[in-house]
Amino acid sequence: LNPDARFTRSGPRLKRRGFKIFSGFACPSVAVGRRRGFSASNFISGFTLVELLISVSIFSLAIVITIGALLNLTNANEKSQSILTAMDNLNAGIEQMTRILREGDSYYCGGNLFSTGVNDCINGADSVSFINQAGERTVYRYEEIDGVGRLMRDKVTLLETTTFPITAPEINMTKLTFFVLGSNPSDTFQPRVLVLIDGQTIIRALKPDEQSSFNLQTSVSQRTPDF
Repeated sequence: LNPDARFTRSGPRLKRRGFKIFSGFACPSVAVGRRRGFSASNFISGFTLVELLISVSIFSLAIVITIGALLNLTNANEKSQSILTAMDNLNAGIEQMTRILREGDSYYCGGNLFSTGVNDCINGADSVSFINQAGERTVYRYEEIDGVGRLMRDKVTLLETTTFPITAPEINMTKLTFFVLGSNPSDTFQPRVLVLIDGQTIIRALKPDEQSSFNLQTSVSQRTPDF
């Protein structure tokens, strides 16, 4: 018996359907494959090595640009936070000074730590002393420490004088001027203290052109009526 007899007998019918006979086996012809939707592209697909290298290069470049932008944003945020911290310290110190000045009396503009009495200064001075609410002589003055202008406060008593800075080392005051008007009880003006401050931040992590300058002005009127 011929094992391939069934293919041999069916050969003519298969040929009519588009099959080819190879050694007794029937295989569909290329025409049949195309007619039924099959082509070489259905069986061979993918990326070439050049395409993969280009894709990886573009992806790597995008990652590098994104990381660089994120680092710049992080650095800018840290710098902004440093400046905000320094300015918050300055604002807190000025607010504390104005509150204590408002509650005091007997203002003496200029002079030294032991100046007593009252004294106006329309031309300004770098210090002002007064009697605080507790009856103690308090002095606010400008002092340069290690090349940095600082706002200092002195508490003067009969036994000792306590001195401590109000502003942080990151704040450099280039100008601190006090003006006192109406300090004499015999005049008709309520005592008033005007404070002018100029300066800039000196944060070590920032470059000179990245520092923040400031110019402040505040006015304080004595709370207790001066009759």
